[in-house]
Amino acid sequence: KPMMSPCCHDNVSLREPSTGSCSKSDAVPLYHNASIIEQPVDLVTLASRYGDMATKFITAAAKQDAPFLLYVAFAHMHVPQNHAANFTNSSRHGPFGDTLRELDHTVGTILSALEESGVTNDTLVFFTADNGPWETKCNLTGSKGPFIGKWQRTTGGGGGTGKFTTWEGGHREPAIAYWPGHIAANQTSNALASALDMFPTFASLAGSELPSDRQYDGIDLTDILLGKNITGHSWLFHPNSGAGQPSWALNALRIGQYKIFYQTAPASDCSGPKGKVQQHDPPLIFDLFTDQEEGEPLGPSHPMYKELVQTAATLSSEMADSIAHDKTSTANYKSDKSASPCCDSQHVCCRCDG
Repeated sequence: KPMMSPCCHDNVSLREPSTGSCSKSDAVPLYHNASIIEQPVDLVTLASRYGDMATKFITAAAKQDAPFLLYVAFAHMHVPQNHAANFTNSSRHGPFGDTLRELDHTVGTILSALEESGVTNDTLVFFTADNGPWETKCNLTGSKGPFIGKWQRTTGGGGGTGKFTTWEGGHREPAIAYWPGHIAANQTSNALASALDMFPTFASLAGSELPSDRQYDGIDLTDILLGKNITGHSWLFHPNSGAGQPSWALNALRIGQYKIFYQTAPASDCSGPKGKVQQHDPPLIFDLFTDQEEGEPLGPSHPMYKELVQTAATLSSEMADSIAHDKTSTANYKSDKSASPCCDSQHVCCRCDG
């Protein structure tokens, strides 16, 4: 395939206004298996296409009485928030609310497919997200609820405490598990869990053994989901997602109900000033059971303070050693620009309709 032209005919409208560089977003393809069926992808119809494809997949598997794993990674609620025309002005919250309604509708479509195929009681549905609100998008993002990272705003110089940060508003996500006949309805668990737990949990439910020659950060949540246990992770590290320095460093740690920060860092938002990255030695410690806002760090006189500092230091050392000695991918995901996906080599913008 020839190299994808980043600016068709050097069209000025395809250049980013802030940098003048070429925007490649117009050429993002939609794949079905190994085939490009549309380029650029039509974001207005994408959610409904996901719903239709999921329905077909579930129906086919049910007819064959075959087990299945379906992973639906929605483009919603990321910007740009394109949605079908019938959802326009369907909410009181502008494009964000309208797009959220379409997301809700699409999830409902998938659940209906399970019901109509007669496999609802045999299927675990797990709904979650990958990060908190992207606060630079102002009215095009969601709410952090009570998880506002108050210390950052009152003491840390301001800035966003959602996406990109290790504050609760950046890492704490909705998690809904649905499995009629197995998971009791209207129950809430305080167990500390992570998206890392999905892999070992699904493997366990499928009766599959994981390879023993590597370490896993996730745990099996089966007993927690089925109400047989209330204990999740006793500790969990929080890598910063771009706001801290360096990116992806393990700058925060959860131990039970406590959150330990070795570094605090804000993201940009729409509210005004943005504080600087700050190192903390000794670390800041918050009790999330009594302070969900993360506003008042515990003082050295707190009865748990010394023990938490020591435990956190030990866990950090052990994790660093684990990372250094565990299997690390040597894959190189860089590719020759000539391998850029293009549905039609005769079209410099790689355009085709699905």
